[in-house]
Amino acid sequence: MSSAQDEKAQLQETLRQKLAINAESKVIEKGVNERRALNNGFSPNATVYFKRNQDSQYHLDSSSTKVLIEGCENCFIKINGHVRTETIELWRSNGCTLYLNTPVKTIQIDLCDNLKVVFAKKQYFDQLIWAGCHEIHILIGDEETGDRIDSGVDEVKSEVNDLKDNFDQFIVRYISGKLTQELVVRLDNGFPTTNREADAFDEQKAKNDKAYEEHIRKMLSAPQFEAQLSNLTHADPAPEANADPAPEPKSE
Repeated sequence: MSSAQDEKAQLQETLRQKLAINAESKVIEKGVNERRALNNGFSPNATVYFKRNQDSQYHLDSSSTKVLIEGCENCFIKINGHVRTETIELWRSNGCTLYLNTPVKTIQIDLCDNLKVVFAKKQYFDQLIWAGCHEIHILIGDEETGDRIDSGVDEVKSEVNDLKDNFDQFIVRYISGKLTQELVVRLDNGFPTTNREADAFDEQKAKNDKAYEEHIRKMLSAPQFEAQLSNLTHADPAPEANADPAPEPKSE
């Protein structure tokens, strides 16, 4: 990782920590071989923060505002309670399973290894964005009939030219009914999109430009417009200014 990427990752981690500390929070930290159900001791306004836990299993049964997971090893975390922002962030965690038994619109996963994310139902899933992950397994539904993507940095290297391992992002979502993974690209204005969406936008813009041009051509060739143009062309010219102005009367 370059120094710039190191600095960016450090700033992101610092920001996440500040958000978790400054807001109302429930921190589950440095647990080892724990088995816990989290259903009291915090309000629905709290950010629930799992930090540096090992070989543990947690069930989050109560409602929360957001869920953060950092630096956990070999943990199973099941989210049963409603997440009000429908947002979960997970980073620098290895060998973990995240099981979603509630709707979550966005999951952001960075710099994780051997990670499994399971959505109990298809309607709970909207999109997942990951970067810098090795062996990430995404399952929507049950093992036998569900949709799945098994991916990671090694899997996408052959598909992306000049891949930046820990920086390039990939988005997973349903496209035309199929679970699909795409590289996130940045437009010149910095807006995040995908090559497919950018191509579709350019195609639609070309169609709109062509339709507008045809509309102008039809308008210019319409009989009433030609008549108006003809009237302007044949209108009486403005009188020319007198080149020799009349002499001023002599004073007596």
